[in-house]
Amino acid sequence: RDLVRRGRDQLDRAARADTALANGIGALYEKNYAVAATALNASIAATPDRGDAHYYLGLTRFMQGRNEDAAVSYAQAIQHGYTVPEVVECLGDVLTVLGRDEDAIETYRAALARRPSPHGWARLAEAYARVGQRSEAVAAYKRALQLRLAGVAALHDIPADEVEPEQD
Repeated sequence: RDLVRRGRDQLDRAARADTALANGIGALYEKNYAVAATALNASIAATPDRGDAHYYLGLTRFMQGRNEDAAVSYAQAIQHGYTVPEVVECLGDVLTVLGRDEDAIETYRAALARRPSPHGWARLAEAYARVGQRSEAVAAYKRALQLRLAGVAALHDIPADEVEPEQD
């Protein structure tokens, strides 16, 4: 009986967490950040290991201008397995806002290792430029452009070798 009761308690807690997460996301999109934060914190309290709840709390905190708290939430989201490149890039973005460009560079590189994207390479290039690493910035901007051109070429069925820029 105790096992059944514990199972029901876990299901109830998960259901409350799902409802709170949905309410938090809805409030976030409605720009009702105080309600979003309350709901997302309730979701995290019910199931602390849900990375998606930490991520949305990070977005909410970022929108509230609570950048240090947003960085903590994004890091917790990643720690709890919510590691899609966009989440990792959000951490890099808030680190940039906080003036922690060296940390942002490492974060952007981690996101790019998961999935290269033109936007990710451009963000990395900007961070390199801010810390005075000009050659790295130029190389990252070139990679962003190459990926962007490859994406455009794919839309128009242009062979990839026709969009590769000449090497210096």
